[in-house]
Amino acid sequence: MAVAFDAQGHDGNGGSSSTSYSSSTVITVGSGSNRALVVYLMFVFGGGSGLPTGISVTWNGVAMTPITGASFSDVTAGTSIIAYGLVNPASGANTLSASWTGSRFTSVAAISFTGVDQTGGATSFAHGAGNHGNAGGNASVTVTSATGNITAAAYTNDGSSTFTATSPTQDFVDLTSNSAMNHTAGSASNTMTATQGGTNWVAAGVDVVAAAADVLMGQILM
Repeated sequence: MAVAFDAQGHDGNGGSSSTSYSSSTVITVGSGSNRALVVYLMFVFGGGSGLPTGISVTWNGVAMTPITGASFSDVTAGTSIIAYGLVNPASGANTLSASWTGSRFTSVAAISFTGVDQTGGATSFAHGAGNHGNAGGNASVTVTSATGNITAAAYTNDGSSTFTATSPTQDFVDLTSNSAMNHTAGSASNTMTATQGGTNWVAAGVDVVAAAADVLMGQILM
């Protein structure tokens, strides 16, 4: 069985900082088998303040598990991203909620899949990777994966420039919240990129692991 794309969505920060987020319109998870959901929280903040603490993320009231992330700041501005995962998420347009300590401008991205290993944690979301860059170049992250899996990545920056495209398959580019997301079929090593201008950026990539195929062995029909 191979992992298959199901749905994706995102939401900007609305131009104001806060310590929480809640919405039932970010993504509608399908009803396929062996489902999984990956959510990215992306923060922009003043220089030196760093990633907020006490982060909690839930889907339909069920806690999601942190996978990977990245953070970068200089004397003027900074940005962070952190990925969360959940196996067997409830289908439908349910509420995605998050809270944290320390007011931040926040954006959210979500992507769901079918055909995923249902163990959870590092088994279902293996080889998470984060990366960051200082004032220039395209955003990128390299994720170890395998045939049958899918890797998904999201990107944000400190707001001084916008993203214009991603490679491979683009899920979205949001010029308002300076964020982007993409995904691609698994291979031994997948490099995911997002084109942007010369500013501080962060990226997080997740390897979503395929469920084992059902194999019928040792049975001989007589």
